[in-house]
Amino acid sequence: MARRSIQEEIAELAQQFEQTSDGLVSVTKPLSTFEYENGVYGVLFVKPNKRLSKIFSTDREVLVLITNFEDQQQRTIQAVKAQLSEAHGRLEGALLIVVHADPDGNRKLKNWGREQGLAILPISAEDIVGNPVEFERDLLQDFFSNDPFDVTGPVSDDARFFGRRTEALDIARQLRGGQIRSSLGIRKIGKTSILNRILHEARTHHDCVCIMVDCSKDDVWEQDATELLTSISESVSVAEQNTPRYVEIGRTRNKKAMLSDARASLKSAIEQLDATVIIFFDEVDYITPGSPTAKDTWAINFNPFWRNLRAVVQECARLEKKVSLFVCGVSSKWFKEESINGVENAVLSFIPDEYLSPLAPHASAAMIRTASKVAGLSFDDATAEWIGNACGNMPYWTRKACSYIHRYIDIRERPCNVPRETVERLVKDFVEVEGAAIAEVALNHLFRVHPEIYATAKSVLEGQVPHKSDPVASTLLRYGIFQEIHGKLQLGSVMIEEGLKLYQQKIEISSRSSGDDVQPASPTLKLTLDEWADELAQINASRNKLEKKLRGLALNFIKFSYLQDKTKGSPSERIQKCVEKHRIEKIKHLPPDDLIEKLLWLELIRLIEKEWNLFSPIFNDLRLLKEHAELVNDRPDTHAKDADGADIAHYRRSLRWLEDAVQRANS
Repeated sequence: MARRSIQEEIAELAQQFEQTSDGLVSVTKPLSTFEYENGVYGVLFVKPNKRLSKIFSTDREVLVLITNFEDQQQRTIQAVKAQLSEAHGRLEGALLIVVHADPDGNRKLKNWGREQGLAILPISAEDIVGNPVEFERDLLQDFFSNDPFDVTGPVSDDARFFGRRTEALDIARQLRGGQIRSSLGIRKIGKTSILNRILHEARTHHDCVCIMVDCSKDDVWEQDATELLTSISESVSVAEQNTPRYVEIGRTRNKKAMLSDARASLKSAIEQLDATVIIFFDEVDYITPGSPTAKDTWAINFNPFWRNLRAVVQECARLEKKVSLFVCGVSSKWFKEESINGVENAVLSFIPDEYLSPLAPHASAAMIRTASKVAGLSFDDATAEWIGNACGNMPYWTRKACSYIHRYIDIRERPCNVPRETVERLVKDFVEVEGAAIAEVALNHLFRVHPEIYATAKSVLEGQVPHKSDPVASTLLRYGIFQEIHGKLQLGSVMIEEGLKLYQQKIEISSRSSGDDVQPASPTLKLTLDEWADELAQINASRNKLEKKLRGLALNFIKFSYLQDKTKGSPSERIQKCVEKHRIEKIKHLPPDDLIEKLLWLELIRLIEKEWNLFSPIFNDLRLLKEHAELVNDRPDTHAKDADGADIAHYRRSLRWLEDAVQRANS
């Protein structure tokens, strides 16, 4: 039998796809083939039906690429991008279908697409043999398994750049006119994203000469003032010859003998140009006296470098040559100090004190709702805004919270509307499991760079209310660490509060471990006031962790039992039997995952008692379970009653008994 040609194999795959997707999509442009880098591909244009169009959030046609390669390569993605570009807006630009014959193609294509900001629906040749109903189910489940919130690097494209597009365009125009601007903020708030957007506008639409100084790179912060000025002047000369006119600086090979020579060289390079020169500084904290990598070097070189750069900017203005600066970093502290190393700060207030604040609540909600559609999730406006507020409307934090929600909602139930109760439960879990640590990292970095502001943040955590006229409080408000509600300053979000608590805990642990005179614990039952506070805090944390694990354990056992025997009723019905009658009306509509979270402690124990046949292998003795559970419910940290060391010891023993039982079940 003669071997089929590539075109015949592609035509067969296309025909199978059309038959299997009948009723789901309609072909608007018949099959054609094209060559790309010595490979042959097939291409179709299809129009999804109304239901799929709504799920995919598009009213455009969708590209279907067909390839018979048994080992997909990255050139497939480049072929896709070429086809999208040639369509001139006719096709949906962020979504496409790839029919392929690679056993490992689904994984590779999805990963490669995500790197390029594309949602790829990979369809294996084996999956286009079934009927349209099964095909739709498999297609959507594969589509919804993509995590549209999992963006780890900076974003600047229109599809994922929310809330700051107008601001970026305005700054780009101002930089073209020769201004100095800055973007200060905590880690992961989006400083590099807005810098990239401004850079794109400046070099694409304003024809500016753009010089990028990424101060976090070793070959930048390792330089001294003379070397860095020389590197910038060399880059200006090189950028003029490039298209677009852009250069990222590196280490200079032609160090000038004197700082004045380096300054003159930079001024001369700028004088040769007719266009505006924009120098972008990212991660500027690395070349300040607070540098995490070269503190001593830049304590000496900070003033000379910025003093001479300021002189170049001012002289070019007199020569009617436009030079602009855009500075990104965490703090403007070193541009506000009166003196550095005993020398007057020559660039006092040279860089404006401009902060990249969190997104507006409506912008956060728009980002959440737009991205969530790709995952088959739908939030109403109020719920989406609530998620943003819980995360301080920090774009990265908000995406991480939504990614957590995405992971814990069954793909088989999508597309679906996510109720507020489910969102609140999952966001609360996210903050406990991941969010507090994410916030702590950002706050830790902020307090390291700008240590003066920690005391004010700590005072608000402890219940004090500063006045917004206080310069430090005003700075924290601009960072987004504080928010103003009804004229009073408070912590900006749940994530910031929990992150600040975690930061404090780490400080306390560090201070204890570094103490020189650590006395052994006294055997007496009498505790000091501070010791009581620590003891009760530890008990409270242990009980909360136990309760969370016990709820999850109970729900999993009941769900598994329902799969084995459905005659006993659904998980929701069985859980509701343990709820107090006066509360049942308020919560009976909830799904089991949310319902279990609403149970009071004694209701949770009652559920275990009613389902004892499931839980007896874990707890063994019902009488002991009820005794220990009753003692744990008698909370010494919340009840206004006398308690001594012996009471605490009994309480801890009951906690330990329950913790051991739950641990056995999970092991």
